[in-house]
Amino acid sequence: MEKTEPSFGFYERFFNEGLYLIKGKGKPYVSAPNAGHAVSETFVPYPDENNSHFEEITSGTLLMFRYPGTDEMPAGDKAFLVQILKAVGLGFQAVSRINTPGLGSGTDWEAIAARSSSDFVIAFGVDKAFLPHGIEEGQIYNINGKRVLAAASLPELIANSLRKKLLWQGLKEIYGI
Repeated sequence: MEKTEPSFGFYERFFNEGLYLIKGKGKPYVSAPNAGHAVSETFVPYPDENNSHFEEITSGTLLMFRYPGTDEMPAGDKAFLVQILKAVGLGFQAVSRINTPGLGSGTDWEAIAARSSSDFVIAFGVDKAFLPHGIEEGQIYNINGKRVLAAASLPELIANSLRKKLLWQGLKEIYGI
């Protein structure tokens, strides 16, 4: 039995609608009298939920926090952070920030390092999964072209002067102050 292509007339009677030619999709039917209308598909990128947190990371410094259940940093913590940043010559609006509870479960340090163009990363009380392996509070790691400083959470820093000193030593070292 010989396989033949059906005519456009069959489709027009069957579907009772106009036919359209889609560019690049198989063998086009060009014999129909009204097949002059071409339809093309456009690619619409959908945001990757694991990537959306990294879209705004454009500054040289990335700050990471851990505030579960909220996108907002408490006012007292923010005021303290503004003082810290001012001491190293940075402004709050000039740094990129990530609240780590909002990151996907598959996100780890390697994913953060790959998606961030920041040269300096300061992690305030984040889970170890989001840090280079083996880094401890007060330590600085030079890894993947980034200098990473692990610090206590901002509330812990506010309450403990020894931890503040440890943070300050690390900040002086990574920023060359």
